Amino acid sequence: MTYGDITDRVLQLLKDLGPMTALEISVELGVDINNVSMVVFRCRQNNSKKRSKQPKRVYVHSYTRTV
Repeated sequence: MTYGDITDRVLQLLKDLGPMTALEISVELGVDINNVSMVVFRCRQNNSKKRSKQPKRVYVHSYTRTV
């Protein structure tokens, strides 16, 4: 599965189900949490290096601590 495929699936899942943790997304999609975390990290960054006007695609609602 490519980065773009995972990104599309993560964004669709967030759109359908609302706020979720990276772990919840990982379990729901059956994808490694490291891949999900990378996607979420990249989607919440502005593309300032590219001087793009594209806004952030996801926003952090809150942080959770897993034990």
